[in-house]
Amino acid sequence: MRFLFVSNYYDDVPCGGRNLARTHYAALNEACGHEGVLLSTLSEFHTRQDLPGKISVMCARNKLQKLANLLGGRIQGFSAEAERVILSEALTGKYSFVWFDDRIYGSAIQALKQKAPNLRLYTFYHTVYSSGKIRFHSLGQYWKDKNLIRHEGLAAKFSDVNVVLNDRERRIFTGRYGRDCLVMPICLEDTAELIPEKVPSQRKNEPFRILFVGGGKHSPNVQGVRWFAREVMPLLDERAEFWIVGTYMDRLAGEFSGDSRIFVRGRADDLGEYYRSADVVVGPIFSGGGMMTKTTEALMWGKNYLATGHALTGYEGLEDCRCGTAQEFADRINAMIAARPAKYSPEMRRLYEEKYSLSAMTKMFREIVTGVK
Repeated sequence: MRFLFVSNYYDDVPCGGRNLARTHYAALNEACGHEGVLLSTLSEFHTRQDLPGKISVMCARNKLQKLANLLGGRIQGFSAEAERVILSEALTGKYSFVWFDDRIYGSAIQALKQKAPNLRLYTFYHTVYSSGKIRFHSLGQYWKDKNLIRHEGLAAKFSDVNVVLNDRERRIFTGRYGRDCLVMPICLEDTAELIPEKVPSQRKNEPFRILFVGGGKHSPNVQGVRWFAREVMPLLDERAEFWIVGTYMDRLAGEFSGDSRIFVRGRADDLGEYYRSADVVVGPIFSGGGMMTKTTEALMWGKNYLATGHALTGYEGLEDCRCGTAQEFADRINAMIAARPAKYSPEMRRLYEEKYSLSAMTKMFREIVTGVK
């Protein structure tokens, strides 16, 4: 079954959106007999990955072009040229369906449905715009919100099938647009190197590593690590170390330079060294839409995991990982420092393989696009 996969995240800098987009494309190919064609819409900071048959469109090479896109009714990762290429390719008659891996392509989806009403269109929402209101913090924010709300509404109206990440997003979507949608949780292609001898053994007096992985451009991540450093770290045994790792997180290094137990690292080419050495991974997230990619990633690495209820939204089997207050985080972590459980949890890894892996997603895609269970 031949399909066109349109994504603005596929060539993004390392982040949860890129990981998810690449897993979506891999799983769809598995489900549809490896007949996919990737169409990537790029921004100036993207790193292009060449693949056979891949189509790439540069949407903005500089700030002036980004401004032109905004004023032209589009947002980052989409442009008039990108829309022209999408329509030209999708209307060749080669494809059984088009999968839009983000909500930003609403005008292209509307045009396709009007020109080719029998071409099946799917749209995936990394998140649903929760408030539906335009923010007036700045002129740029005004245009971004205005354009995003418009394109999300068009995608919701003209797509044959809309897909969101969890029941919370489904309620928001249905309430706003009056249409039902499918739920498909975050799954990730397995990139963990689970080599036993690379997992350090535990000793009672060695530092106890607490790991947070997430990008510094996502404000809930920054708010979360600041909260954890301020509210939880003072309550922990002196052997506790807090490691913060992620693209742009190194901007916070100066903020925590006075605390010898907090370590900040920016973009890492290999997260394996951090995951393998971590005693526990934490997700102190209190806001934001969608699902937290960091939760699936912790499961993939088979890590002990503690997180707020918000970070666990949409996940099954993680009720025992929930921490609602700083004291709850501290009590659980201090107990782990005393007991020193193994750094690798077979139970967490098993949950990933059963529900949040590439094979799990391939099964979901097969049901969604072919109806085969």
